[in-house]
Amino acid sequence: MISERIKELRQQVYTQAEFARAVGVVRSTVNGWESGRRTPDVGTLMRIAKALDVKVGDLLEEEVKS
Repeated sequence: MISERIKELRQQVYTQAEFARAVGVVRSTVNGWESGRRTPDVGTLMRIAKALDVKVGDLLEEEVKS
């Protein structure tokens, strides 16, 4: 699930607040993504991938490779 991947990758680098600033959203939006209540659009997925230094495809894969 994308929510789990975002959270797993984000926790390796950022707090929710730091990640929100890096992506250009508020912390509650990050919380919504990670809880599965919200899904980022394609443009936001690109910003998320850039902030996490991964490819968009890495966010969409079944498993995150460590």
